[in-house]
Amino acid sequence: MASTSRETLSPVSTSVTVESSCFKSVTLKASTSVETLSPIPTPSIKSQRRYNRKKQSSEILTTTPMKERLLETEMRRDIKRKKLESKEKNKNVRKKLYEENELETEELEEIEGERNEDDEDICLVCGDGSKKTEHWFQCQICTKWAHALCSGWDTAEGYVCDFCDK
Repeated sequence: MASTSRETLSPVSTSVTVESSCFKSVTLKASTSVETLSPIPTPSIKSQRRYNRKKQSSEILTTTPMKERLLETEMRRDIKRKKLESKEKNKNVRKKLYEENELETEELEEIEGERNEDDEDICLVCGDGSKKTEHWFQCQICTKWAHALCSGWDTAEGYVCDFCDK
């Protein structure tokens, strides 16, 4: 029968002799109490976590204060969502503008790069033939070529030679 009071146990003296083929003969003496071998456990201190949650309460959802809180939280969510959407739109607009600029430069390079298959062309203005490595502009009307320096234009876009302009 188990008792609820603590009883102090006296040390028990025993001696045990162990003999085995693997071990030498060893004599163990135990003159210690059971409490020193296996002390009574003490409860550990629990670390308490505190959660920063709002306490829930029961309320009627259609009451004015509760309605106002719900509307306020919904408005905050809408504002955040609109901000994110506007950022995405701005990002997409910038991306589209960048892509359009890339396409325009590619088209201009194609316009400037279109020339006859010959190694040399003759400039409309100076009449000099030169290699394809120089920048050339093509007239939009007569489709003849002129050096970029001879034409007096900054870009090939919309270039019309002096002969077609008259």
